[in-house]
Amino acid sequence: MTILEHPDWLVLLPYLYIRRGGLGVNGARHRIEVRRDAPARLLDIRTACAYCGAAIQNIRIDARGAWTFNASCPLSVNVKCARMPPTTAICAKVRKAILHQPAKVGLFE
Repeated sequence: MTILEHPDWLVLLPYLYIRRGGLGVNGARHRIEVRRDAPARLLDIRTACAYCGAAIQNIRIDARGAWTFNASCPLSVNVKCARMPPTTAICAKVRKAILHQPAKVGLFE
């Protein structure tokens, strides 16, 4: 099951955002991160790695303390999974969903 098929996908989606980072070897990085006010239960979401199919925890806390969304195995487990076309494809779909969700009303009131 991919994140897009997970029962909590529509709960998670409003808490996702794209963090544009510095320039890397292939251009600017676009991390998918999770707002800290997301329900804690979302940290327990598990799906299959987009590349190898292993069970993964989709939201992880990185070295900066940020909650990051992941569609592949942790780099410490298998670097290759994060670099493969199926992972890129799922992340592109997630980014598209983030960009196309309805505007949040009342955020700046």
